[in-house]
Amino acid sequence: MRRTFTTLAAIALSMMAFAQNSDVPLVYDVENTGADCPDPVLPSANQCKSVSKLPDPFEWSDGSGRIETLADWTCRRNEIKREIEHYEIGEKPTFEKLEAKYSGGTLTVTISDGGRTLVLTSKVVVPSGSGPHPVVIGMDGNTGSMGSSYFSKCIQIPFTHSQIAEYNSGFGGAGKSKNDPFFKLYPNDFHKGDYCAWSWGISRIIDGLEIVKDQLNANLSRIAVTGCSYAGKMALYAGAFDERIALTIAQESGGGGINSWRVSEKIGSSVEGISNTNYDWFMSSFKTNFNGQTAKIPYDHHELIAMIAPRAFLAFGNKGYEWLGDESGYISCQAAFEVWKAMGIEDRFGYVFDSGHEHCQASAAQNNAADKFIKKFLYGDESQDTNIRTSIINTDYASWKSDWDDYELSIEVADLSAKISSPAKDSKVYSDIPLNITASVKAKNGVANVAMYMDGDLLADNLAEPYSFEIETPEVGEHVVYVSVTDNNGEVLNSAEVTFTVVERKVFKMAQNTILKIEAEEMPERDGQYVAEYDELFDGMAYFANNDLTQAPVYLAPENGEFVVDLFGCADDKTDANLSLYIDDKKVATYTWGNNTPSLLSKKIEITGKNPHTVKLVMETDNGQSDAFVDYMTFMEEGADITTDIANVKRGKISFFPNPAEDEISIQGNVSRVEIYNVTGELMLKSSDETVKLDKLEAGLYTIMLYTNSDVIIDKLIKK
Repeated sequence: MRRTFTTLAAIALSMMAFAQNSDVPLVYDVENTGADCPDPVLPSANQCKSVSKLPDPFEWSDGSGRIETLADWTCRRNEIKREIEHYEIGEKPTFEKLEAKYSGGTLTVTISDGGRTLVLTSKVVVPSGSGPHPVVIGMDGNTGSMGSSYFSKCIQIPFTHSQIAEYNSGFGGAGKSKNDPFFKLYPNDFHKGDYCAWSWGISRIIDGLEIVKDQLNANLSRIAVTGCSYAGKMALYAGAFDERIALTIAQESGGGGINSWRVSEKIGSSVEGISNTNYDWFMSSFKTNFNGQTAKIPYDHHELIAMIAPRAFLAFGNKGYEWLGDESGYISCQAAFEVWKAMGIEDRFGYVFDSGHEHCQASAAQNNAADKFIKKFLYGDESQDTNIRTSIINTDYASWKSDWDDYELSIEVADLSAKISSPAKDSKVYSDIPLNITASVKAKNGVANVAMYMDGDLLADNLAEPYSFEIETPEVGEHVVYVSVTDNNGEVLNSAEVTFTVVERKVFKMAQNTILKIEAEEMPERDGQYVAEYDELFDGMAYFANNDLTQAPVYLAPENGEFVVDLFGCADDKTDANLSLYIDDKKVATYTWGNNTPSLLSKKIEITGKNPHTVKLVMETDNGQSDAFVDYMTFMEEGADITTDIANVKRGKISFFPNPAEDEISIQGNVSRVEIYNVTGELMLKSSDETVKLDKLEAGLYTIMLYTNSDVIIDKLIKK
């Protein structure tokens, strides 16, 4: 029995035709093409039917039949997604707002929900050349555990998992913390597993890339993710749950990764399975419901892998490490491969199971496979033979999938498709920034004409690739755009309309001549004296501590009509104090000091109402009493008058030179130590020498702090 759903993927199908399998998409431009599909039936665990072999990935969840076409796979894949979320890791949450910026080589993505915020930062490596460049997102490293040379033509972006949730090696599930950034953003989601949180974070990095792609000259149709061990699972979940990822490389991911829960249970406790995996990573209810009865899981991890189809996937094993359970991984991969076979795209699925190398140190055969997959699916080299499936595992895999293997799907593609790519639906854009309207169109019989319309009026006709039109000064107000494509047979298709709003940008400035100070005797014991001064480097107000809080902790800056508050790398010598931020006498954020534990907090607050606005920082004890506070400072819209007495920090004879510098700087004056921080507040260098070597610093902008016996001098440093 075949079922038909109207989905985002199917809505553009005006005429259907059978096509060569080369027409099967390699990647999509949305996170989940099946977002509009109905959810599957999700029975309680004790009502799940028992299936001892690997479940049929082609069968609808309600047992009503099997899918027949690639278009059906959109909704079948979504069924698998919802089952894994429901029973195993938890559902990826939605959010209210996401912003991104790229500056000084760092990508910063800020996600807001329910008045709370989470910030992701990544130091980006951009290759030489004009691009557009493919992208690799490495789990806890620029390229995961793979050699960076294979990705030399890619924009390399490390995903730092601790910015979402800390890794805990305990296997009892007791290591999770409500203070992890993800669970602070979503306090009601503490029951969810880390792989839900981490995959969510990687998707938000991709959201950020979509905003800054022009700055990076990034080709977002060629994104790869890669990682090893627990980070191999991370890469697998990222690729499975985000269809904007073209290539997923899961290295030695083991139990909870590519391995089948059913097969691992048969092997026993020597491999990672439901009975002994880490329940920080997965929901504890998964163990409660299915430990000892894996046959009742409505899916298995060959279907987690299959969620990546029709995109490219490469798996690596390492038989020398028993805990990895490569027999289970190999059987699972063989089963997942059936989905790629059914689509006629076998060259997009590969694996190498071998041994004789250290954990997370790829063998020569694995590196060779990775090289071919990267060249083909990131760099577009179609001459590469990626039909690579080799294994030293000798086991019966056929019986696990014999009930449903060797299936074939009909590959249906649209004769015509058209979509507005940017601006995004219901987005806000600024009137002082040129508006670039872009579209994606396809025509099987060739494109004869592409026209773009806004508010019913023709903007442009006979557009050529990349099908874009720029409005230098967009008019304030709500607008509607769509694109129309005509093929060589005269068939016409209009895209769905996209509504967006153009708004004026409010620009704020600080009282640049204000020095804000807390006297030492007002501060909690040993917590140091705060001095704040205007810092043009960060276009805002910078607060630094003289004594114990020495990691350039706070930056305040106006941006895009919002007041931005970032606290970077704060560490206290005690646990007795909090730092609270007040705007217009309303507490909007509180930072709780860790016990010498650097952490990151960012808060963005929209400024409403008339000028002026005021801000203060308050040091608080555990019982909420104020030990000391920063005097009110004023900020107003650009062009407004701010009258404040001019005050200056006396720097005396303390200085450094040259600036900009290349290999070293010389320190002048009685300086006890020098600390240099990058723009995210990370300590990069510490020295007590009169000559400070800079050869290990990358070119860019830094903050330098010069410590004397009684003061600290803060300035900007440019490394050439």
